[in-house]
Amino acid sequence: SSTSRTVLTAPKALRQHLKTVKTNRNNTKLLLISSNASENANIPKIANAVEYAKFTSTIELNLQTTFKEHTAAYTTMELVDEAVSLAKRSGAVSHIVGVGSGAALDCAKAVSSILSCPAAGGDEYGTGISSCSEYIQHVAQNAYDNNDASNTTSSGSGTKVQLTLAPTTLGAAMASMSNASLLLDPHEEALIPCPLQLHDNA
Repeated sequence: SSTSRTVLTAPKALRQHLKTVKTNRNNTKLLLISSNASENANIPKIANAVEYAKFTSTIELNLQTTFKEHTAAYTTMELVDEAVSLAKRSGAVSHIVGVGSGAALDCAKAVSSILSCPAAGGDEYGTGISSCSEYIQHVAQNAYDNNDASNTTSSGSGTKVQLTLAPTTLGAAMASMSNASLLLDPHEEALIPCPLQLHDNA
C-alpha cells in the first residue's frame, strides 16, 4: 500500500474535500495534525485555517476527528511517534490531514508513510513499522538491498492512507510538495530527511 496525497490551498477547498470524504466513506476517522492556533494568533492565516479545519471536520460535517497539535518549529521522530500512536489508538489510520505550518505538514507526511509502509511482521493495521526510526532504517535497508531509495516495499500489505495537506505559509507549501519530511535530531542538532512513498491525486 502507499499514501495518496492531496494538496489544498484554500480553506473552502478543504471543506469540499472533507465533505466528499464523508459522502464516499461512512464512519471515516480522521487524524488532524495542525499548528497551534493560539500560539499563532499573530499569524491570522495559520490560526484561521486551523480553526476553520477543526470547525468544518467536527461541528459542520460531524466527522470522527482526533486532534494532534504541533507546537515545535520542526518536527522530530518523537513527535511523529506520538502521532502514530495516537492514530492507532483512535483508529484514525486511513486518513491523515495536515493543516498549518511546514512542521505540522512534515509530521502528517511522516505519520502517513509509517502507517502505509508494508513490512514483515505486521500488526492489526498491516504494518510492521511502529516508529519513525524503524521506518527510516527500513527505507535505508531497502535502498541498500535494491539500490533504489524510492523502493520501500517488502512483505506485508500496509494500510492505504489518504493524506490531505492544507498549507498556510510559503514554507508549508514547499513542504506539501516535497517527497520527504525534515525531522530535527536534537542530539545531532541537524535536520534528517525522512523519504516518503507517495502518489499524488490529480
